[in-house]
Amino acid sequence: MNFVMKFIPDVLKRIIKKIFFKYFNKINKNLYKKNFITKIIFFIAVVQESLRLINHNYRLIFKNKINYNKLKQIYSLPRSGAHYSLNVLESYLEQLYNLGNGEGKIITNTFLPEEKSIVFGIDNYSKENLVPKIKYSNFNFIKFKRPNILNEINYDSFYTSHHPIQFNNLIDLNKIKAVVLIRDPIKATSSFVLLYFNHRLRNQEINIANLNNYRHIIYNRCELVIKFINYWNNLRKNKENFLFIKFEELIKNPHNSFLEILNFYKIEINENYLSKSIKFNSTENLHEIGFSDFKTITINDNLKLRDNIDSIIEEYFKKKNFDYKNYFKI
Repeated sequence: MNFVMKFIPDVLKRIIKKIFFKYFNKINKNLYKKNFITKIIFFIAVVQESLRLINHNYRLIFKNKINYNKLKQIYSLPRSGAHYSLNVLESYLEQLYNLGNGEGKIITNTFLPEEKSIVFGIDNYSKENLVPKIKYSNFNFIKFKRPNILNEINYDSFYTSHHPIQFNNLIDLNKIKAVVLIRDPIKATSSFVLLYFNHRLRNQEINIANLNNYRHIIYNRCELVIKFINYWNNLRKNKENFLFIKFEELIKNPHNSFLEILNFYKIEINENYLSKSIKFNSTENLHEIGFSDFKTITINDNLKLRDNIDSIIEEYFKKKNFDYKNYFKI
């Protein structure tokens, strides 16, 4: 027993030591030499100060530095037209601002070659979300210097988000003017599920026989879709600040849908540029120029599997008393 009691603290000490060396290599060496309890207290202090740093700078400084009159934001469910809309609008703006011909360049991910993206002239830096726009000042772990330098946001460009699925606490939704893409909940959820299967579980064989083993994933996506629909249903009362567009209408009549978006943000209209942008970003043209998104669900997929997923989703929505047929009235 004495041996065990003596052994456990040594193991913990070694673990703590590795953690500190790996993640906190700038820690004052004299402080690190102090006893085990001091190290734990210091670790807690670092975590607390980090949280204060995030809350103070991200939520207070960043929110107040945004020009909401110029910011252009598109919110949508995953697999509901956000990337398509972004590409068409970026292509249009590239032409409008004389940054190129509206024909994007295909970029391959260095680490995952099958993941490709299209970059346009206006997209001169990463803008997956607004977090990378913050530039940190140098600071150490003892005395934090509050970073207050922000990179300038490109207000000519568009940004996308799946809020509140991927929570965006940097934006004041009482001030923002945004486009919200809404899609049929069952189709949105099944496409969301298949995206996860094809992307995260690409090395696993999922079929009708073993689909029940993945019900927890399907249920989780159902909850996220319900959360998104209910959230934006509550905010749609403020119609002056939000433009709601159905995904089905966006695909059926893209020209009119994008005209709505451009007028909503009071962007100059050029019918020829818009037509060219829509044509360039059509599925047929992208395939022709060699762009294929491995996450995209095509007619070649197992349609019976998708039908089974749809049935599970519908069953779950009914169980949750979610009105998936009258989910949103624009």
